[in-house]
Amino acid sequence: MQFQVNGQDYFLKFVEAENCFYVFRATENGVDRFPVYVDAAKQEWAETFRNGSRKIQ
Repeated sequence: MQFQVNGQDYFLKFVEAENCFYVFRATENGVDRFPVYVDAAKQEWAETFRNGSRKIQ
């Protein structure tokens, strides 16, 4: 996926070898890449909110 922030182009791509999403940005010196992190606690809360109940493990 390609998108822009403040006129700067960015690309979101899944890197299978690392099983992670990265955001890439072209620079004068090459390409910068930033890992995309997932906040598991927020995801669990969202799942609880959608289902209306907590998972018991």
